[in-house]
Amino acid sequence: MDKHIYFLGTKTISPTTVNIEKIGNKAYSLIRMSHIGLPVPPAIILDTGFCDDYYANKERLDENFKDLLTAHIRLIENTTGLTFGGTRKPLLVSVRSGGPISMPGMLETLCNIGLCEKTIHGMIRMTGNPKMVWDLYRRLIANFAEIIYGCKRSIFEEVSKDFLKEYKIDSEYQLNTNALREISKEYLIIFKKYAGKSFPEDPYEQLIQATTAVLKSWNGKKAREYRKIYNIPSMPGTAVIVQQMVFGNLGGTSGAGVAFTRNPANGNKELYMDFIFNAQGEDIVSGRTLVRSFSKLEDVLPDVYKDILNISNKLEMEFRDMQEFEFTVENRRLFLLQTRTGKRTDYAAIKIAYDLYKESIISKEEALQRIERVDLNNIKVYTILNDENLELIGSAIPASSGIVTGKIAFTEDAVKKFKKDDGKVIFLTYDITTDNISTMHLSDGILTAVGGKTSHAAVVARELNKVCLIGCSSLRIDINKKVCYFLDEKLKEGEVISLDGYNGKIYKGAIEFRVEQPSIIKEIKNLKER
Repeated sequence: MDKHIYFLGTKTISPTTVNIEKIGNKAYSLIRMSHIGLPVPPAIILDTGFCDDYYANKERLDENFKDLLTAHIRLIENTTGLTFGGTRKPLLVSVRSGGPISMPGMLETLCNIGLCEKTIHGMIRMTGNPKMVWDLYRRLIANFAEIIYGCKRSIFEEVSKDFLKEYKIDSEYQLNTNALREISKEYLIIFKKYAGKSFPEDPYEQLIQATTAVLKSWNGKKAREYRKIYNIPSMPGTAVIVQQMVFGNLGGTSGAGVAFTRNPANGNKELYMDFIFNAQGEDIVSGRTLVRSFSKLEDVLPDVYKDILNISNKLEMEFRDMQEFEFTVENRRLFLLQTRTGKRTDYAAIKIAYDLYKESIISKEEALQRIERVDLNNIKVYTILNDENLELIGSAIPASSGIVTGKIAFTEDAVKKFKKDDGKVIFLTYDITTDNISTMHLSDGILTAVGGKTSHAAVVARELNKVCLIGCSSLRIDINKKVCYFLDEKLKEGEVISLDGYNGKIYKGAIEFRVEQPSIIKEIKNLKER
């Protein structure tokens, strides 16, 4: 079938020379960012023809695929001065999906590909940071086992928990080099036990398996469910992006972040961002890590923060819409890994469209066209009544606005059971990932113990217009006993709580609230009449 590989390197590709349907939304956005001079790591892009070919060939890659990949990886090697599989200056890559339509977190991504026994010591010499390298290795082993061989991530997490107890620390970020090395060795043993084979030590074998996993994820359960929920028609498949890794876990002047150029919950013109020092992007988007404020970034790395603000403005002017972008800071140096039109609540959608028109970024006709699908009569704002009589039991990070009262449920089966009563249901979980998309779709509200407001799951919750609170650190859930605790407050599954998506407060029992239409509705109606 017709398929092509593109190289995004020192000489940028003109966006006018590529077809977004063929190279996918993510790759097209990388090309546009690079074209306007933003810092994008070099990459090769396998267009959607490879995905078509993979499924036409009964889920098998062409026998010449490795040779083709090897030839194009050399383009990244020539640009970076690094060698894929090299023992002196190893090149590590990420393997990412990129469909024609953005489906946040529904397709697979594998990072740190190329790290193995023969490249580890070269990475240590090159970076001078053995802790970081062993951290990369244990991440790769667990990620590979979970995505490619279907191993439960919890098996690996239990090993990490045991080490945290042994070292009497609270977080994996506090583990030292020796602990990370020992964890990696334990992971290799677990990998062989549950995958039925040893972890692949050939970097190209890793790369081929990672590429296959990305292609296979196009028809994975969560991707099919997402397309079903949003009634997305058949599309040509996903492109694959193989990109040089940059490292946010090099220490205190490195980190990973996700930012929206405007608030995707209420549409306000403000930077909406999560950032973790000494971390990789997966820590944020996975929803498995508790993410707090990014305020320290401006204090510790003021120049980087200023760059992020400037880039935010450039992206809006280039794409003429609110953008969600992922970035890595490697030793004070900023790299952009992707941007896309940000998912948003319906309320945010109409406010952003109206504001972009008022700022002369888009025309009146385009503003109205962008909100055609939104039912203006369903846009509401909520105000709690008699809040002095409410029993506050916890608080979390508001990720999607609104107010909801409902029965608490800890599993999808429980959500379905309570929904049969035609009532409201709030899904409580320790963490939430895009694997939970069907549960999220059924629920009326979502509350998690960990995560961040820019995780893939939080992004999807906003798009579904669900009230969503993330990172309630006082929440503990015992699924077996069907109970949860907010500190000492014990609640059984089926009891009622309320979530305030405006300020992140959690109340026991039902609450009364006033429902009104926001003033922006009047502005939109006036705009239609002009």
